[in-house]
Amino acid sequence: MKEKITYLTLFLILSFQLTILSGNIFAQNVIKLSDLDWKFIGIEPQLESIKKPDLKDAGWLPIQVPGDVNASLLKNRKIPNPHYDTLARDVYWVTAKEWWYALSFNVGTRISEKSVLVLEGVDGNADIWLNDEHLGIMKDAFYPHRFDIKGKLKEKDNVLYIRFQSINELLGGKRPNELTGWKSRRGFLRKPQFSFGWDWAL
Repeated sequence: MKEKITYLTLFLILSFQLTILSGNIFAQNVIKLSDLDWKFIGIEPQLESIKKPDLKDAGWLPIQVPGDVNASLLKNRKIPNPHYDTLARDVYWVTAKEWWYALSFNVGTRISEKSVLVLEGVDGNADIWLNDEHLGIMKDAFYPHRFDIKGKLKEKDNVLYIRFQSINELLGGKRPNELTGWKSRRGFLRKPQFSFGWDWAL
């Protein structure tokens, strides 16, 4: 008997790509969620109990996935161009927020006996929820994360939340040095180090 499997594959870089595959191990259907209507919102860090932002909140903005918070804020005219003159200083508030991604999606009848969510390139410490169930936390941008979601998918009206924790909170406060940022503290985060202090990074 051929085994049916459903895979959700997600690629994040403060962003992500999500795909669902369904079928036997030799022929799998792929449902890519990266091309769907993702949105994101920044809120003040939640240090104890975590409350998901209301999807009806007016503060949600569209974002491309894979994508980037800074690029999407710029595209939505919420920040100035941080690469011009000293305008990066006006964007330092971004690292103080925690950033949420959300997606509502349908899979139809393509749910199979096994369902796996796969996330790659998750560039930041992030929690993930599917249909109000917390699946886990991701802390390594270089490691593909896999979650068994058997029995958690619905044919329609699935809701996926991903919460990226505040960089400031993870590194013990706001950047101590304007030029070099958090210096050696950044080494404790499993993410590309060019994110800190290079010409294109904030």
